[in-house]
Amino acid sequence: MKAASNSRKELGSMKHWRLPPSQYRRLRVFIIASLFVMISYQQTKILNIENKNDRVTFGNFSFSGSQHAKPINNTAKLLKRVVMDKSANNFTRFMTYGPPRTSSTVQFNMLCTCFFLHMKLHFPTLANETKCHFINSDTNYNDLSLDQPQVIKTHSVKRLKDWGVENSGIFHTARTKEKGRQMADKLKKLGGKVGLTQDLETLSEIKATGFIELYAYFFDLPSRYLPMLREYYTLWEKLRVCCGLQMSKYWRYELNHSTWNQKLDPHPFCGSPDIDAGGKGFLK
Repeated sequence: MKAASNSRKELGSMKHWRLPPSQYRRLRVFIIASLFVMISYQQTKILNIENKNDRVTFGNFSFSGSQHAKPINNTAKLLKRVVMDKSANNFTRFMTYGPPRTSSTVQFNMLCTCFFLHMKLHFPTLANETKCHFINSDTNYNDLSLDQPQVIKTHSVKRLKDWGVENSGIFHTARTKEKGRQMADKLKKLGGKVGLTQDLETLSEIKATGFIELYAYFFDLPSRYLPMLREYYTLWEKLRVCCGLQMSKYWRYELNHSTWNQKLDPHPFCGSPDIDAGGKGFLK
């Protein structure tokens, strides 16, 4: 009991215990200095990791940064839905192929935008030299220099062969997952490096926003770019479907019944958005 009483007295006296001002200042300086050293050490570790593979080859160019960017959580889930060969980004020329009406235009535009942003980020002096072309089967196109960053779209496998499929990163579209796998195998047999297959079945599951995230990952774009890219393609898709050459047949019929020989259901959303406002937002 006496020992317990003495312990309580000691605890009670500690409540009023204080360091002398001079010792308190020295302790505070020590703690702050220790924290600074720890933070500096962690930053040095991070920089060492990032600089380990500092120069990354990209076709005929090279840039600073990590070649093996880690996908964020949502991208990791999306990658399980597709087959991506990220080594195909080691080109300065990309070609997209797909049968008509398989969202090949969507893929071409996404690829062109992400490739341009990649050039803007890593090769700013060459970014404005980036070219994107849709080449018809009867169009003569000879600007195939590997020193020219470019994306070329075609509906002809023969054109891919003529342009040198083995010297380009290849993307393609298909109606179904099975047809996509078959075409990817065919392109690989021709010597092509297939970056990604975009089929309509997967597109209906993960939407265009899912694929834009995959293309951004393919080109090592920072995750902070994703909100901008999603907004851009949300506006772009509405404009593509509701006006222009690729306008939906349902909306075209609503505007002019003579464009189709049978009655069609109303378009689900083209009658609602302000197309002029969408166009202005897109151009911004």
